[in-house]
Amino acid sequence: MPEGPEVWILNKAICQYYGENISTSVGKHLIVQSEYNQQNSSIIWSFGFDGKILIDENNKLYKPMEENWIFGKNEILGLSGNIRQQLALSNVDWMTASQEELNDFVKKLSKVRGKLGPALINQNKICGIGVAWGSEILHRAGLRPDDSANCQDLSNLAHVMIEIREEIKQIYDDQLNKCENKIKNFIEEWFENLYEIRNMKVYKIGKKMTISGRTWWIIE
Repeated sequence: MPEGPEVWILNKAICQYYGENISTSVGKHLIVQSEYNQQNSSIIWSFGFDGKILIDENNKLYKPMEENWIFGKNEILGLSGNIRQQLALSNVDWMTASQEELNDFVKKLSKVRGKLGPALINQNKICGIGVAWGSEILHRAGLRPDDSANCQDLSNLAHVMIEIREEIKQIYDDQLNKCENKIKNFIEEWFENLYEIRNMKVYKIGKKMTISGRTWWIIE
């Protein structure tokens, strides 16, 4: 499933392909300037279970509509105002947050009495982390998704979040740079390609654990 890092590099590839900043990413959302609608409008493609973007014969970017697409239709909004607020997301985006912002997030997280895993991927608190990268983050930090957040030592969590994020960016940047003049192919095959090079130590390798209806992965 595409998560924040995958949508982040997809946005970078699209802007590189068209030679201008026609899109941006917020968490699992790709926000594309739309010439098909009113001036200063944009279209949101939200990636849940579907990770496909294509470029048609007229060099137009589009997302195939499939039955399993999580939201069912594209959402249009004006670019005025706070995009994160309009998307009902937190101001904390894992892919772009500063050390200070993540430290503040972890400080609040350390007071949560519920299970750490679901709290870490709560899109109302922080966006861009799903169970795949969430499993990896907690594994690297030596934390468990099934134990309460306030009963674990989260002192190293913000550092690990940044460490993994920067490693991902380097891996994905390297993959994009290999494409050179084949950026269109990268865009149309981005999820399949990146899924193979995620370089994860836990996801779909460790022990499966269901927490709050989501499947996490741990190594005991």
